[in-house]
Formats: sequence, structure tokens, C-alpha cells
Amino acid sequence: MIRSLAILALTIGLAAGQVSGQVIKFTYRQSLSWSGKQVDIWKNGETVQATVSSLSWQIGGDSASATLDTTYVLAVEQYEELGRSILSIQPSDIAKSANMRGRDGTRCTIEYGSAQNSIQYSIWSPHYKTEERGLTQFVQTCALILTTVNLKPSNYLR
Repeated sequence: MIRSLAILALTIGLAAGQVSGQVIKFTYRQSLSWSGKQVDIWKNGETVQATVSSLSWQIGGDSASATLDTTYVLAVEQYEELGRSILSIQPSDIAKSANMRGRDGTRCTIEYGSAQNSIQYSIWSPHYKTEERGLTQFVQTCALILTTVNLKPSNYLR
């Protein structure tokens, strides 16, 4: 119930154009190479900025070191499109893949909101049996985030 209210509040704020100080974070982690990418997109007023970083983990570690690859200025409309796409992911669809985990493969995480109120989806190998696992919208949102910052989804969602 609380999560539904949080999504409703984010949806209303987005529709009203009042979502400021909100962050979209996408992380791609590849298990076997201990590497990945991170995209951070934030809106402050009428300014939207994005950074793309390369990540590397120590074997067995949970924290990553990041190297900034590039920074972008995005249009507010792009940010709002990403927000709508994230909010269109159905939690009931994500629940279908909740028990599927693996040691190898990839992990894609999408987080959206503020420090006090956010939603997060972290999915193991979303490209694996995407339709059966109910992850079509999740994968489409990942692809949208990647293309927004000029990364090729085929390099990450395969």
C-alpha cells in the first residue's frame, strides 16, 4: 500500500511537471568480468544532467570504483519520458522473476525517486526469458535509458 502511494505521488508530480531533485539511476553489472556501467540522471528545476561511468568491482566485493566516462545535458522531455517509462513497470510483473537468480550473467538495476521516496528494481539477466518472466517493460526501459545517453542497448541487454 505504501509503495502504491509512493508511485502515485511520483506519477502525480511527474504529470504536473513538479518532479525536481529526482534521480534516475541505472546500473549494469556483469558478473564474470566484474565490470559494468552506471548512468545517473538528475533534474533540478529546468536543468537535467546525466553522467555515464564505467564500474569495476574487486572480486567478491560489493562496492565499485567508478570512472566518469562522459556527462550530458538532457531535455526535460527526455527526463519525463524516462520517468513515465519507469513508472509503467508493473511490480506484479517484476515479482514473476523474483525467485530467479544466478551467479554468472548480468544484473540491471533501475532506481527512481529521491532519497526519501524511491522505487528500485534489480533484476538478474533481464534478457534471459524476458517475456516468460514478465520483464518486457523493464527491458524496454533499460534500453530507453541507455539510448538516451548514447549507449547501445545491444551491448548490455543481450
